[in-house]
Amino acid sequence: MRRTLSLFVVVSLAALRATGQVDVNTINTIAGGAAQPNLATNAYLPQPTSAVRDTAGNTYIAVPAFNTVFVVNASGALSVYAGTGIAGFSGDGGAASQAQLNFPTGLAIDQGNNLFISELNNNRIRRIDALTQKITTVAGSEDPYFGAYGGDGGAATNARLSSPTGIAVDSNGNLFIADTGNAVIRRVDAATQVITTYAGTNPGADVGVGCNSGNAAKNALLVKPTGVAIDGLGNLFLSDTSLDIVCKVDASQNISTYAGTLNTPGVPGQNGDGGPATSAQIDRPTGLAVDANGNLYITDSGNPAIRKVDTSASHIISTIAGIGAICSNEPGCGDGLPAIRAFFDFPEGVFVDANNNIVIADTFNMRVRVVSAADSTIANFAGGGSGGEGGSATSAILGFAQTLAVDANENIFALETAGERLRKIDTAGNINTVAGSGVGGATLNCAQPCNGDGGPANAARFVGPAGVTTDPQRNLYIVDSKAAVVRVVNNQDGPITVAGIQIDPGAIATVAGNGTVCQPGTGGYPDCGDDGPATSASLDIPVGIAVDAAGNIYISDKGLHTVRVVGTAGNINTFAGTPGQACTTYLTDRCGDNRRPTSAKLNSPGGLAVFSPDGQTTNLFIADSGDNVIREIKPDPEFSHLISTAAFNGLPTFGGDGLGLNPTEASMYAPAYLAVDNLGNLYIGGGFNNVVRRIDAFTHEVSTVAGDITNLNGGFSGDGGPANPALIQNTGLAVFSSPLSVHDLFIADSGSNRIRKVNLAPVGSIFPASGSTIAFPITLAGGSNFDSISVDNFGVDDLVISNVVLSGDPNFTATPQCSGNGNILPPSSQFGFSSCSISLEFAPPADASGTFTATLTFSTNDSANPSYTYTLTGAATTTSFTLSVSMTPAAGSGAPGGFITSSPSGIFCFSEFQGGTCSADFPSGTMVTLSAFPSSNFAHSAWGGDCENAPVNPSFSTCNVIMDQARSASATFTFVSTYDAHHSWIRKRKRNHKRWR
Repeated sequence: MRRTLSLFVVVSLAALRATGQVDVNTINTIAGGAAQPNLATNAYLPQPTSAVRDTAGNTYIAVPAFNTVFVVNASGALSVYAGTGIAGFSGDGGAASQAQLNFPTGLAIDQGNNLFISELNNNRIRRIDALTQKITTVAGSEDPYFGAYGGDGGAATNARLSSPTGIAVDSNGNLFIADTGNAVIRRVDAATQVITTYAGTNPGADVGVGCNSGNAAKNALLVKPTGVAIDGLGNLFLSDTSLDIVCKVDASQNISTYAGTLNTPGVPGQNGDGGPATSAQIDRPTGLAVDANGNLYITDSGNPAIRKVDTSASHIISTIAGIGAICSNEPGCGDGLPAIRAFFDFPEGVFVDANNNIVIADTFNMRVRVVSAADSTIANFAGGGSGGEGGSATSAILGFAQTLAVDANENIFALETAGERLRKIDTAGNINTVAGSGVGGATLNCAQPCNGDGGPANAARFVGPAGVTTDPQRNLYIVDSKAAVVRVVNNQDGPITVAGIQIDPGAIATVAGNGTVCQPGTGGYPDCGDDGPATSASLDIPVGIAVDAAGNIYISDKGLHTVRVVGTAGNINTFAGTPGQACTTYLTDRCGDNRRPTSAKLNSPGGLAVFSPDGQTTNLFIADSGDNVIREIKPDPEFSHLISTAAFNGLPTFGGDGLGLNPTEASMYAPAYLAVDNLGNLYIGGGFNNVVRRIDAFTHEVSTVAGDITNLNGGFSGDGGPANPALIQNTGLAVFSSPLSVHDLFIADSGSNRIRKVNLAPVGSIFPASGSTIAFPITLAGGSNFDSISVDNFGVDDLVISNVVLSGDPNFTATPQCSGNGNILPPSSQFGFSSCSISLEFAPPADASGTFTATLTFSTNDSANPSYTYTLTGAATTTSFTLSVSMTPAAGSGAPGGFITSSPSGIFCFSEFQGGTCSADFPSGTMVTLSAFPSSNFAHSAWGGDCENAPVNPSFSTCNVIMDQARSASATFTFVSTYDAHHSWIRKRKRNHKRWR
C-alpha cells in the first residue's frame, strides 16, 4: 500500500495572540474578605488573644487570625485600629491602619495611651502613638518571619526576638517582652531603648525547673513564658504556660514562684482556692494583669477561669470568674450572671481598667467579655457574630481558613482553624457551616461523648482543626489536630460505617485517636496503638488526611514524623516513617528512599494526596515539609510498597520552573499542602514561597500556576487578572476535576482570609480552524493518503481531546496522537510548545473511484473552544502514472551534488550514495511537487524534462508536475564556493534589477 503524508502545520505563539484568545489562569476571590459590622457585639472575632483599655474607655482587641487590632469606642462601635488584614510587615512611620501586621498576639498600653503590639510571626514589637496613630517598630529586626535570639546590650530595633507574646509597660515606660520562642523575658529601657534579657536563660529547657526561687532571674530555666505584668512597686510577674506556674521577679531581679505548682495543672474545681497561691494548681496560665492595689489576675486557661492572687502576706488565690468548665449549650455562656457562674473557653487575655472592670479575651469563645466592678456580673462586650453565615460567600468573614476540600459537585469546604468550624461554599456562592459550632472544644477531662461526638455535626466542637477531605460519597473527614483525633461527618441519607464506626445521617464521630497525645517512652516512642483499633490509638500532632477509593484513611502526624493508615475494618498502623524520628540528613542520604516506607524517615509531614493510575492501586503523595520535598509511595511487588522522592531536591530555596528538569532537581521551601487532579497532575502549596506549583503527570514539568515567583513574600493582589503575577499567602488547596477534565484550583489564601479560585485552563490552538474543509490529494484506490489537524496548547492545564466522531463515508479515520499520551496534550513550557495532531487517513478500497465525504467532530476541555467540526473530502482513482527523476552530475565533481524529494511522498532521489527512490507511481490527476535541495558547496542551476520551464533558486527550487501521463524531470547542481552558494542568486537579482530600471 503506497502512503503519502501532507506537511504538518504549526501555529506560532504570535499568531495565537493575534486571534484574541481569551485569558486563562484568572484568579478571583470566591469567599471571605468582607468588612466587620460596626456594632462590636455583632463582630466575628475568631480567637481574640488580648484586650486592653485606655483611660478614655477605648478597648483594643488583638485578633491574630485577622492580622488586625480593632478598637471599640465607649459607645460600642468597632473599627480597625491597626493592620490591613493582609499578613505581612510594612507601614512603619505611617498610619497604623495602613500597616501590615502578622499575627498580633499581645497588647499593652502605657500611661500616655500609646499602644504596644507583639507580632508573633513578625518577631517584632510595634508601637502606635496615641496622638498621631502612626506605627513604628520598637523591638525586633531582620527577617520578619524567622525568629532568633540576640542583640542584648544594643538598640532594641537591632535585636532578634522569637515568637513574642505577652508585653507590659511599667510606669517609667520600660517595655517588658515575653520572648516566648527564646524562653526569656526581655526588657527595653525607656530612656536608652537598649534591650537586655531580664529573666530566663536562652536556650531554655524542654521541661524546666521552675522559678529557681530566691535565685537571680537571669538563671531561671523557663520553657514557654507567655504573659507579663508589672505592679506599682516594679515587681514583674510572668506566666509559663508549659510549667503551669506564675513567677515573680522583684525589683532586685530575684525570681520566685508566686502562683501554681510546677507541672501540676490540677483538676477544674479542685485547684486550691482559698489557700496560698503557691499551693494552688493552675493549668496553662497565659495572660496576666495587675490592678491599682497590686492584686494579680491570671487567665487560668485550661481550667478555664480567671484567678486572683491578693496582696496579703499569704497571697491567697481565688477564682473571680468562671465555673471551671467550657461553655456548651448555655445561652451566652453565663452572660448577665455573676462572673463566678460564667463559662469560659481557654481565655488568654486579661486586663483591669482604671475603674476596676475586668476585660477578658475569651479566646475560644470568640468574644471579649467584661466583668463589672459594680456588681461582678459578666457581659459580652465584643464578638459573637457569625461572619456572614447563610449569605453570599464573598460577603462573609473567614476565621483563618487553612485547608480546603472539594466534592464531586464542586462544593467547597473551608476549614477555619481559628473559627473552629467547617464551612461550605455551594455552587450558588452561598456559605454555611456544616460542622463545628464555632467555639473551641476540650482537650482534657472531656466528658464522653467528647466535643459533640455522635450528635449533629454543626453542634460539635473542634480544637485547632487542621485537615479536611471528602470521599466519593461526599462524607467529610476532619483532622481535629489539638484534640488529637480524626472525625467523620456522614453526608448520606442513611447510616454509614467508616473504619468500623457507625455514624448516623448528619452526625459526627471519631474514627481515629483516643484524645491523648502519644508520648515517648523509655528508649523512644511506643507504637501508639498500632495494630489495634484506631479509636484506641494515640496520635500526636495529626495534620493531613487523605482517603483512597477503598476507604482507607491516611493520616500524617507532624509530631510523630509518620503517616498512619486506618483500614476499613478500623485498625491503625504506621504506613510511612519511623515514629518519633525525624529525617535530618535528607540532603546526604535521602532518609530511606527506594525502601519500605516504614524503614524511611520523614520530617514534619503535612499534606497528603492519593491518586489511582489504574483505578485499582493507590499512590500516596506526602508533603515532607521539614525535608523540603514531596515523597511518593507506590505499590511494589517485592516490598509491598516503596517510597521515593517525587519532587524537589531538599534545599530550602525556590527554583526549577519551566526548565524541563526532573522534578527532583527543582526546589521549594517547606511545601505543605497537596492536591491531585483526575489526570494525575500534582499541585503543591503552602510553605514559605507563597505560590502554587504544578507537576505535570506526563511531562513531569514543574510550573507555577498561582503566585508571583518574583515576590515570594506574598501579599494580596491580582483578583480578576492572571494568577501567576498575583500575590497570595496560601496554605491549603483543592482541585476540582469535571467529567471533561476541566480543572478549577481553589486556594486557601489564609494571609488575607479569603478563598480564591483559579480557572486552570488549556488554550487550544487548532489548525485548520473549525469549519474548514480538509481535501485529501487524489488517492490511488487500494492505497491511502494522510493529513492532520495540528493541535497546540498554550495554556496552563492539559488539553484533552474527546468525543472524536466521524460520520459519512467509512473510508476516513481520525486518531488523536499526543506525544504518547493519546488524547491528552500537556501545557507548553518555555523550551517549546507542546503539540500533537489528530491524524487523518483516507483509504479508499481497491475498486473505488469518485469523490468521498465525511464529517469529523470532536470536543476539547478548552472552554473557549469546546467543539470542532470539519468536512473531509477525498477522490479515488484506479489509474496511476510513473514519475521518474534524474540528476546530472556536477562538472568536475563526478557527483550530482544534491537530492530531490516529492510531495506527496514517494521520491527521495540521492544517488551520491547509490540509493534512494528516483521514480514512483502517483494517481492520475495528482499534482506532484518536486523539491531540489543542493548539497553543501553546490547550487541548483537548472531543471529539465517536464520541469524545464520551472523557476530556479540556487539554494532551493520546486517544480509542480500534473500526473495526467507518465512524466520525467531532471535537476542539475553546480559546484560553487561557499560564498557563491549563498550570494550568486542575490547578485543575479541585482543585475536584473539594473536592467529593469
